[in-house]
Order: sequence, then structure tokens, then C-alpha cells
Amino acid sequence: MSEQRNRPPLSEFLIDPAPVYHPATPDSRGEKLAARIARVVTRRTAGSVQNLRVEVRRDGVFLDGQCPSYYAKQLAQQAAMTLADDKPLTNRIEVV
Repeated sequence: MSEQRNRPPLSEFLIDPAPVYHPATPDSRGEKLAARIARVVTRRTAGSVQNLRVEVRRDGVFLDGQCPSYYAKQLAQQAAMTLADDKPLTNRIEVV
């Protein structure tokens, strides 16, 4: 039952593919923003967010990954909010 609560709504899968941070050199504006957010989140959380994935879409910024505490999740969210501009931020990082 708790797994269903953590699943994103089906409508998210129907949105056009978005730029996702990859270690390779980013080439679009969305990829550059995703890379900057990933660097800031990693720095502010001292690398405690594992499997960090940042997506920048037209409809907002999405954070995915796993971390050991709600404090680390909050730090990641605050760090991403500083760069997300006016885009809505969705924090889907799991606390494990």
C-alpha cells in the first residue's frame, strides 16, 4: 500500500520527454540547469542523496533519488529551489 502512495501519477508518464542530467557535457538550456541543480544538491547534502536524478521540464523541476534522512531530503529541496527560478519543484527523493 505504501508503494502505491510513492508512485507518481500516470499523467507524468504522458508528458513529452524532458532533459535529464547526464554526466556528459550538457548541450541544452534545460540540461545545463539540471546539471547545475545536481551539483548544488550534491554539494549542500555532502553527497548523501544517492542515485540523484534531476529533470527539468516545461511543467517544473523534478528531483529523484534516495537519502538516509528527511533532513537530507529537505536540504536537497532547498538547494534546488535556489536555482529553479519560477518553475514548480517536485521533490520525489525517497528516505530509506
